[in-house]
Amino acid sequence: MTQSILILGDGQLARMLLEAAKPPKLDVWALGSSLSSPAAQVSKQFIASERPLAESILLALDEIETSQNSSRDHKVIVTFESEFQDTTALAGLSELNSEINSEMIKPTGLQFLPDLKSISLLQDKLSQKKLLKQNGLETSKFVVMNESSIDSLKKFSEDAVLKFSRMGYDGKGCFFFGASSTQKELNLFFQRAELNQAQIYAEQRVNFRRELSKVAVSHEAGISFYGMIETFQKDGICLAAWPAALTEQLAKKEEAIEAAIRKLLLKIQFRGVVAFELFETRDDLLVNELAPRVHNSAHLTLMSSRCSQFEAHLRAISSLEVDEKTLAFEKDVLMINLIAMVSGFPSENLINGVRRLGSVYWYDKKELRPGRKMGHILKEIPSFQTESQRIRFINDEIANATSNWERLQNEG
Repeated sequence: MTQSILILGDGQLARMLLEAAKPPKLDVWALGSSLSSPAAQVSKQFIASERPLAESILLALDEIETSQNSSRDHKVIVTFESEFQDTTALAGLSELNSEINSEMIKPTGLQFLPDLKSISLLQDKLSQKKLLKQNGLETSKFVVMNESSIDSLKKFSEDAVLKFSRMGYDGKGCFFFGASSTQKELNLFFQRAELNQAQIYAEQRVNFRRELSKVAVSHEAGISFYGMIETFQKDGICLAAWPAALTEQLAKKEEAIEAAIRKLLLKIQFRGVVAFELFETRDDLLVNELAPRVHNSAHLTLMSSRCSQFEAHLRAISSLEVDEKTLAFEKDVLMINLIAMVSGFPSENLINGVRRLGSVYWYDKKELRPGRKMGHILKEIPSFQTESQRIRFINDEIANATSNWERLQNEG
């Protein structure tokens, strides 16, 4: 049976997935809304459509089938740049496709990976919380908020973090509640949640030492892992990531986390790359949340490992071999995000200046907006005698890159 992969999405993650198709020689397409999007800039196999999602996918299937001159044995695997999908509409499309195929009218088969049950379950963070606890993964204490009253938060001994159950990422859908917070701010947060059809839950704010990320690849032969990654967040957005140094005690906890993740992913029959965001506290590792897709924290695998997270995801959903040895960090690599601080359009001077900052991956987005990721820098970390020297180098590189990036934006 021949097969193609269709990515739903046209941003930087879709772009890097398209580029990762070359080493294993996979037939990968992307479906998005704009021909000026990051993904559209790197592949002729990009399909632009502003029609409803299900209708757009059917159009994409027709185009893929035509290009492949495919027989009845051709299959299209649909995968996701973002977990925030209308799984009900996609499930209806899947059922329709099965009916059409059973009548032998249309030769193209359709499969969603990760499957729609997994996406539906994991796109809701309250569902995530319950699933984590059921599978032995510790997470912060939480309570569902049914009223927008400050009094209802008094049960927390310290500050609380309020979150949307869905549609929250990069600091969006998150409200840090403290002594200076007002009822008006709380009401506005609830109104935004209602517009996003999301519930709100509150968590005790975690006093953590570090934020970490554990990226798993669930494939046909089992579940493999990249090494632990340390991340640095600013304003709720990942600014930088690098391979984490682990004590012997923490390495044992990592093994326990991996065992629990295996149990969870096997239980829900997940296929593909998934990232678990963790807090390292004084005594434990807590799972903050997870993302059922390729993840910003693992962009460093483009330089650190023989098989990047993007190639690993494509291999996993295509039933190709994923050799765990190729996921190992063979280089110590620092990734720094270039996050827009101003609004406007990137000039040639800005883009040329960015490329002089080092090994830059620019996403070719056409507009700057505060908080928007425009690209990232990858830099190999030299060997140091002590971890404190290594961290000092990392902090200096982040500060220098951020300062130069800010200067370039101000210069226009």
